[in-house]
Amino acid sequence: YWCESCKKLTTIDLSNVNLSKVTNFTYMFQNCSSLEEVDLRGVTTSSNVQAQYMFQNCLNLKKIDIRNWAVNKITNSNYYVEIFTGVPNDCLIIVKDESCRTWVRNRKSSFTNIKLASEITE
Repeated sequence: YWCESCKKLTTIDLSNVNLSKVTNFTYMFQNCSSLEEVDLRGVTTSSNVQAQYMFQNCLNLKKIDIRNWAVNKITNSNYYVEIFTGVPNDCLIIVKDESCRTWVRNRKSSFTNIKLASEITE
C-alpha cells in the first residue's frame, strides 16, 4: 500500500532504488489516478514476490518500465491477480524479453503497446 491512492502522484522513478528484499508490492499504486509514468527498473521479481492489484485503477498510465522483472521465476499466478486492471490499453509496457511480453499479455490481453527493452531508444 506504499503509494496507494496518492491522487497527485504523476511519475515515480525507482530505477536506482534497491528493492531486492521487498516481497510484497500489493496495492502499491492502486487508485493513483494521476500517475502517468512508473520506472521500476530497480525492482526484480522472484517466485515469492506478490503484486496483486499493483496498478489497479491507474487510469492515466502512459508508461510502465518493468524490464528487470524475471517473470520466468514467477510460479504463483495468484500473486499477480488483477495487476493491470484499469490501466489503459495503449500504456507502453517495457519488458526484457518475449516471455515477459507473453506474461504481461496473459495478465491483460488488450494491451497494444508492449515493447522489449531492446526496441526502446532513450
